[in-house]
Amino acid sequence: MKNKVLRFSALMTILFVIVLQGCSLFSSIIEEHDLVYDTHRKSLALNLEDRNTLSQVLFVKKTFVKETSADQTVDLKVYDVITLSGSSFNLEDRAFLIIDEEVFPLTLNAKELEHTTRIDENHEDVKTSDSTSVSVVTGYSTNYRKIIRLNYSLPLEITTKIQEANSVFFRYYAGPEMSTIPIKCNDLKLLKKLLAK
Repeated sequence: MKNKVLRFSALMTILFVIVLQGCSLFSSIIEEHDLVYDTHRKSLALNLEDRNTLSQVLFVKKTFVKETSADQTVDLKVYDVITLSGSSFNLEDRAFLIIDEEVFPLTLNAKELEHTTRIDENHEDVKTSDSTSVSVVTGYSTNYRKIIRLNYSLPLEITTKIQEANSVFFRYYAGPEMSTIPIKCNDLKLLKKLLAK
């Protein structure tokens, strides 16, 4: 029994360390053929977070799509869905990719902004005279968020550098804040696998 407890606690410690480092455990590359455009598509969706825990960027969903046409032309497109707190500044119309401390400006093809509001009821259980509990609405809380969608292409020079990289970061600016989104651990391995020929 003691041996099972030790194995379980070791496994939980390993999982905790992996999650703490910000690695996605469930990302995978999806392959499909696009009959309409006659292209072979590979895509990888990553859920990422800012290194700075006080950042206004709550999380980023980054989807990489590699399309290979019938004549073997390769195009890599990136689609970002960036969720910011409602009180944050808007993102600037520029972004950067940092590969092993070398900076590459990204040319954004499109930028969309959406404001979302979620209203939640606050409940409290109250006991009645016959000792049964009744849930009573005690107030409301409002959650505001900004969702920004970006898309851009990565040229061959950058994709080649990513395949050889030890560190890859995306940098965004919103007012006085800079947000640095790392791609690390298994996520970086998967991205390199997606980019490989």
